[in-house]
Amino acid sequence: MDRIHHFLAILPSIDETYFAAMSNKGTYKRAVKDLMAAPNVQINLDESVARMQLADGTVVTFTGDIRRYSCTCGARTVCKHVIMALLAAKETLEGETQTIKPDFSLLLNLDVSSIVSEKVWGEILFRQQFQLNPIFEEGAVLIVSFPEENTTVRFLAAKSPADAICTCKANAICRHKAEAVYVYQKEKGMLHEIEEKPPLIIAPKKLASFKEVIERMVHLGLSRMTESTVHELEQLSVQAKSLRLAKLENLFRKLATDIALYRKKHASFQSASYRQTLSALYEQLLLLERHRLQERAYRSDYYEVPPLKLHGFGASGWQTKSGYVGVTYYFYHQEQEKWITYSQSRPLFYEGSQTTPEMLHENQAPWGAIGDGFELSRSILRLKDAKLNVDFQLSSSSHTIGQIEGKTNVGNWPSLFLNSWMDLLEKIKQHETVASKQAIFCIEAAETGEWFLHEQQQKWILPLIDKSGKTLHLQLMKRPGNEHMVSRVKMYMNSPGVKRLLVHPYQEGGKLVVTPIVLYTETGEILNITLNEGGSIYDRNSARY
Repeated sequence: MDRIHHFLAILPSIDETYFAAMSNKGTYKRAVKDLMAAPNVQINLDESVARMQLADGTVVTFTGDIRRYSCTCGARTVCKHVIMALLAAKETLEGETQTIKPDFSLLLNLDVSSIVSEKVWGEILFRQQFQLNPIFEEGAVLIVSFPEENTTVRFLAAKSPADAICTCKANAICRHKAEAVYVYQKEKGMLHEIEEKPPLIIAPKKLASFKEVIERMVHLGLSRMTESTVHELEQLSVQAKSLRLAKLENLFRKLATDIALYRKKHASFQSASYRQTLSALYEQLLLLERHRLQERAYRSDYYEVPPLKLHGFGASGWQTKSGYVGVTYYFYHQEQEKWITYSQSRPLFYEGSQTTPEMLHENQAPWGAIGDGFELSRSILRLKDAKLNVDFQLSSSSHTIGQIEGKTNVGNWPSLFLNSWMDLLEKIKQHETVASKQAIFCIEAAETGEWFLHEQQQKWILPLIDKSGKTLHLQLMKRPGNEHMVSRVKMYMNSPGVKRLLVHPYQEGGKLVVTPIVLYTETGEILNITLNEGGSIYDRNSARY
């Protein structure tokens, strides 16, 4: 028999840790104790099968692999007899097998994407953006450890990743085993080419009902829309959701809201917005029909990431025309120099809920962290087992553990604030996120001009002047219910000193403009202007004045 190809060839690489991981520490200790008391074990080997009879008559059979075993005791998991049999074989045959050189070339030649699901493969790729800091120990056993996550994977020489032992106790190939192979390949200098994900293709017949309704609406005109039209659009939004077409769902719901506002003669209805939504819907349908658009899945996958230390830089309340109300919290991750967000939201279109952003902001913080939204928005937060999606949005997963470790002092982050509008424009071009709701930047204005009201657009506009004298316009909508926020922003902007803000930039008429999200005082305080956090700016920072 050629024992190099037999499962016993890897016995020298199996140690106490491996045995304990195969079963558990209790089973391993019991096996060691019982083997010492009854060391007589009969070992019978052939080309592919090893049979070991223990002193009490129990027979353990291995078929070419230590992970493929059977025991006459009938246990469904790794019992003490299996461990005893391997311990005996290791001791008996150690002299014959110890000269075999470990070979992990199988791992280097493996296509990791072929051994895991598409979602797990996506998670592995996403996690490479973070500092995983794996530790490699290559000897009789290859050990790949991820200390920050308390995860260790142990590979036997010339064996499949499925035979590896992981601290998560998975028998099959788990994400940890696959990721350990991936980082080991990178450690050895291997490059990985990533194939683009194919677009989500929707059969044209599934889009026919959507197009028919839009074409009928264009033919009838806005004045002939009825309550049944609103209801029909809401049903189409549900249908789009079932097809996992997130953008289409939101556009139908927004269109239904616009028509409802028009029928009620509501002041916030804008015909230009209605026409834009209608056009966007039809264009989206044409692109989907011609397979020229890669529509994102309805819900992004969330991936577990290494422990995070986040600095809260404020929050904003919002309500969409598509029928959602919510609060978004903004955190800065220093290691990656990225903004990470967490949003709470509630739909208003099914239950007629009267929830407001302020009500959500008063809720208990997620992840078991002590405090409410007010504290969360201005705190240093540590998260363990956190989950992020590709847009760097946090999940409220109950498995995530959060701990608040003090307050964010904005004054300690001067380098984060852009004080040149040319630098701001360059940053936006680099990120290519002007059109994204996630495009946020910290800016610092050296001076401000005079407020003026754009009567046609009903917007308050304030020139912000940077250190080199260049001007950027800050805009605020003038609408019912917005007066308190506008008053607070004006009060802050009219006070002396530099002005620090978290802003969302966007293009308007070919020019870059910004809307304020959060204000920061010279003393490092955070002012969430859209959430009516009690008191005026003077009340909250009286020492400054």
